[in-house]
Amino acid sequence: MKRNEKAGSQAFEGLFRQTALLIGLKLRNCLGINEVIHGKDGRKSIRLTGMLLVYMLLAGLMIFYLAAAAVLLCMIGAGESVPAFAALISGAVIFIFSFLKAAPILFDAADLERLSPLPLSPVSVIISRFFILYAEELLFSAAIVLPATLVYLMLERPGIGSLFMTLLALPFQPLLPLTTAAALGTIILAAGAGMKHRGVVRMILTTGFSLLVVAGSFAFSFGIREPDVGDLGGLLESAVAAGIRFYPPAGLYAAGVADQRISDLLLFAGLSAGMFAVFTAAAGPRFREISGMLGQHGAGKRFRMGTQRLQPVWKAEYFRELRRYFASHIYVSNTLVIYLLIPAAAAALAVMGNARIAAAMQLSEDEAGRLLRTGIPFLMSLLAAMGNTAPISLSMEGKQLWLLQSLPIRPQSVFLGKILVNLTMGVPSVLLSALMVTLGGWADGIWTAAFPAASLWLLSALGVWINLKLPSFDWESETAAVKQSISLLVSMLAGSIAILPAAGAAFFMEYVLPQTVWMETAELVVKVVILLLTISCGTLLYRSCCRVSWKMLG
Repeated sequence: MKRNEKAGSQAFEGLFRQTALLIGLKLRNCLGINEVIHGKDGRKSIRLTGMLLVYMLLAGLMIFYLAAAAVLLCMIGAGESVPAFAALISGAVIFIFSFLKAAPILFDAADLERLSPLPLSPVSVIISRFFILYAEELLFSAAIVLPATLVYLMLERPGIGSLFMTLLALPFQPLLPLTTAAALGTIILAAGAGMKHRGVVRMILTTGFSLLVVAGSFAFSFGIREPDVGDLGGLLESAVAAGIRFYPPAGLYAAGVADQRISDLLLFAGLSAGMFAVFTAAAGPRFREISGMLGQHGAGKRFRMGTQRLQPVWKAEYFRELRRYFASHIYVSNTLVIYLLIPAAAAALAVMGNARIAAAMQLSEDEAGRLLRTGIPFLMSLLAAMGNTAPISLSMEGKQLWLLQSLPIRPQSVFLGKILVNLTMGVPSVLLSALMVTLGGWADGIWTAAFPAASLWLLSALGVWINLKLPSFDWESETAAVKQSISLLVSMLAGSIAILPAAGAAFFMEYVLPQTVWMETAELVVKVVILLLTISCGTLLYRSCCRVSWKMLG
């Protein structure tokens, strides 16, 4: 008996050491910190600093809006909804951010090949990978829950026990949404395993699920009780109540924090930890089998030489980039979903109709139509900035960049091909959205489609320019290149800022200046100038990219 206990203790100790070692290695490689510490390239230190500053800016904005929402709930007498509100937002953010990246990180086949010769337990590998994901999402959860809780404590004064309950439950907040996202992501990856066109299958499933979530969010918004509330605070309170019905663990957490029910809090913690334990126990022993299965390629047809065609370099690069784009389901899922969301949102607005939208916005039908007519082109452009494929297109070359550098190809042909891929995805989305807007009765002539289309050119060129300034070629998985790309974050911020002056000018002319016959002519001239400036700025950025030498990269 003692010998068995000793063997079990040694096995557990060995598992713990292996897990701690893998976690330490992953943390040192996170965001390139290990290279910054031991490397001699000062550009990587600047890149890491810039990435941290962008993350801090985004975190600051998120904390500000969450705190403002918590203050609003407390001001309308619904302060008891703040803990549930924080739990709902935390769960939604963690699920959305983890859905596309959790499974590829947990079951990375390339990393499996590197670790296979080592005497490591599969359970320690999957726990270490899950811990890295967990630590990242725990930071998200803390940045969401703690500011809202502090507002709740200061304005509602529920007692120090609520703070203790919040801190006690905080480590369990990410477990349930993260485990659910990892399980769903693994199922989607397994659906296309072994198939010849597995990328297409995974892309269809991922995109379909994402659109299903979007449709569910619309249905959720329509299903909120008391839709005719008179203020934003009441609507927010009603949304929180509906969210608890959809995600009951948030209600358990809220009861544990607000009412200080230790039984509800223990049930919340047990449910979260139990789901994680079940997933780990099921996937851990089968880690190598699952990773190998997900990395399987289907057998292709025997290659036969066909007729060779001579094409311009830019056209060949465009088709090469298009094939590269659709070969990565994580790349497609993070960009194409946004371009599908734009016409889907426009269609949803058209189905709702102007009367219902006006009632929800507490405006007259004329004012609501005027607001939509003015703002929709800029809203389409802002969404296009989020789905831009260009900011990571150069980084996706990875360690194969040397192939482009060794070929007698000018950079401008490569960059044009990458820009055309984004235009290929974006232009049909804009045109279809403009058609939906026209059916809804909010079209402002050709301007509704012209400005978003011109913005696509500017955003594409801006994305390539930023990716040249902030490239990342040393990634080990496509998930890291897409999900942890500083160039993508900077491009989203810069693209949104670039659109704001045009939006400000349009709203100023619509709502501040008097609406006369001469004003209509002046408005037309200003819009033409905005279009020309947008196209010109995109062209200047593209020409700036073309002056880059291949030797400067890598």
